[in-house]
Amino acid sequence: HGHSTSPAEPENMDFQEALAKYKNKTASQQEIQFVEQTVNEARKTAKIRLYDDKHITIGQRIGRFFTKLVVLTVFVLSLLGYCYYSMSVYGKENINYGKNSAQEMAENYLLNNQNISNSKLTIQSSSKKLILSIPFEKSYYLYRFDIKANTKVYSITVDSYSGMIEMVEIDY
Repeated sequence: HGHSTSPAEPENMDFQEALAKYKNKTASQQEIQFVEQTVNEARKTAKIRLYDDKHITIGQRIGRFFTKLVVLTVFVLSLLGYCYYSMSVYGKENINYGKNSAQEMAENYLLNNQNISNSKLTIQSSSKKLILSIPFEKSYYLYRFDIKANTKVYSITVDSYSGMIEMVEIDY
């Protein structure tokens, strides 16, 4: 009889019984080998099931990658959309000065600081921009007015929350 490389496994050996003996250190050498071999085979089988990518084609891998990418992109965009929405809600709540009063404030600022007579002011453009803040509750809107006075165009911003006014630039 030649020696086999794997330990002998009598048909009547029960894994649960052998495992119990293995745990409480009463197992025979044969039972120890049986338990360890069974566990190692189970590990190999589990690894193959978990990581067996050998039969997956490049096309399938690319498909899986793009599926993951699309799912991740949708998730990130949803998250950003939610954050922007939340900030815009707080931004609207933080409006202490509406567009009309902001425009009036910008015009008065120009009249008081640039020595311009009232009749010559014309609004060339106006915009409202959400200023994103963390925490979201601090988000606010910033109005921007481009006001023409004589030959000059003044760009003025008004903070809808604090009413702070800034003259950004003057174009001639």
